[in-house]
Amino acid sequence: MALLLTLTTIFIPIYILRGVASLTKKIFRPDLDQMIVTHSAVLAMDDPYERPQWNLCVWIVLDRNPEINDLRETLLERVFLRKLPNGQFADPEYQQYYSKWLGFLFWKWDPDFDKYHHIRLYSEDTQNLGGIITEEKFRQILKTLTWAPFKVKTSPWECLLVNDLQLNDTPREQGTTVNLQSALIFRVHHGLCDGFSILRALMQELGKISITTAVRPHFPKKGFLRRVFEICTFPLLAPYQFSRTLVDAYDVNGWHRGGCGRLKRLNASFTPRIPTEFIKEAKDKHGVSFTAVLMSGIVGGIRNVMTQQGLEIPKNMNAAIPVPLPNHPLKLRNHWVFSFLKLPIGIEDPLRRLQKTERNIRKLKESLVPAFSFFIIPIVGGTFPGLMKIFNRNNFSTLLISNFPGPQVSEGKNFFTTKEGKYYVLDMNFNAGLGCGNVGLGLFMLSYKDGVRIVTEVDDRILPDDASVQLLNEEILKEITYLHTTSPSLENSQLSLDK
Repeated sequence: MALLLTLTTIFIPIYILRGVASLTKKIFRPDLDQMIVTHSAVLAMDDPYERPQWNLCVWIVLDRNPEINDLRETLLERVFLRKLPNGQFADPEYQQYYSKWLGFLFWKWDPDFDKYHHIRLYSEDTQNLGGIITEEKFRQILKTLTWAPFKVKTSPWECLLVNDLQLNDTPREQGTTVNLQSALIFRVHHGLCDGFSILRALMQELGKISITTAVRPHFPKKGFLRRVFEICTFPLLAPYQFSRTLVDAYDVNGWHRGGCGRLKRLNASFTPRIPTEFIKEAKDKHGVSFTAVLMSGIVGGIRNVMTQQGLEIPKNMNAAIPVPLPNHPLKLRNHWVFSFLKLPIGIEDPLRRLQKTERNIRKLKESLVPAFSFFIIPIVGGTFPGLMKIFNRNNFSTLLISNFPGPQVSEGKNFFTTKEGKYYVLDMNFNAGLGCGNVGLGLFMLSYKDGVRIVTEVDDRILPDDASVQLLNEEILKEITYLHTTSPSLENSQLSLDK
């Protein structure tokens, strides 16, 4: 209750000023458009034009090389300059950039919007990119884009086409023998929108695949009396649980490195595609969730590498977890909540660690922390960018883990067409910056068709090169494989039944 009163005392005057700014800009700043919504402003306060910490890259792998001019016109017509029946732009933010007025963030139209700048061949950016683009070269491209700034006074997004790509294990459509593919990288600043908005553009607007086929986050059903109790106790219980989570989430370990004054240089690697059926078989064998298998594999891999480095293994290591909300608006928005998941890295036995991870996931889903986060994010996002920076710094957890269930697509169905022809989407992945604070590791997963790939980023002060990150990924895969091949012991079976 004290937390709610404190927030109310601080932010109500700011919200009054926010309303004044929104009204007076019509008189004094008619060049400004709408105020950036609070959920997005939390991330938009990170400057995308100098040293961005919150860039987001989603890339799809196509079965052949598109022609850039034809692709550009298709993307503009169907996504970026798409109009509603009333003639207005469906997403005007694609032609707008962040601008401040009276300390608050607004959208401002770019009078020199350049479609050739926003949608282009990546080879136009460098003289050294030529010939076949191997997976190693492609990974370096993604690393650079993750921390590269956007052009000043332009909307913070771009679509980059990388042709002549040769990835190690990208699946192919049946009947095709083409070895080279291409990648379309949709790079945005996270303040513009979240991953769901990008997927909707790439899948629904281009491929005509409904994004509603994506798997939704599952929350346990609660009985009527439980819901009544939580509603009545929410003002007291939710702030307490949220505050307790922040205290518990503060990590102390050899990989808890950070700070906000330094642009994080990230080394990266990604695993081969892991068949989703492989993970499902492991989860069914041990009576846990799909997420628990992935999380336990990740923390087991981290434990192994920290042991190899001679570091002390903490009892727990925390991960910041963004959770997409249902009923996402059909606009460019950030629509999610966050929380922290406690990962039992101190447990040596993989099977016991798996069961403990499952219990921690269930405990988080049954808590009021995600619901309280739903209220906190807009409150913080409604204030001045300078004040947001105080609240928007994750000095708590060591990891950021984002597991995004992609759309369910059958073989041969996911494609989009241009005037030139049809292009099949063979694979889809994403990665992002790690934000401001002490987060040194990011792991990103997007399930697509019948597989999922783990994209891993690590601060270069933790693991010095890409080869070290690759070794971490190999340890993660070993842990997942162990969970798949090892039968549960009688003790762990009883733990599963007692959850």
